[in-house]
Amino acid sequence: MENKLTLERKKDMKIEEQKLFLTPPNWKYVEDWIQFQRPEERLYYYTVAFMTWNLAAKITNEGEEECLLES
Repeated sequence: MENKLTLERKKDMKIEEQKLFLTPPNWKYVEDWIQFQRPEERLYYYTVAFMTWNLAAKITNEGEEECLLES
């Protein structure tokens, strides 16, 4: 069970967008973009997309500081 301090920290947590790259409006946009690529390369794009999704989930759930300390 999370304490109130942890919940408050998560509520205030903001992840900044990387301005060098497009921020897709939704997950379908990402899937459509991947499907537009050469068939033999799609597996790699999906792998990176879902690894990035998992990292964003981990940062959101555990906090950026904890994730940076693990590297």
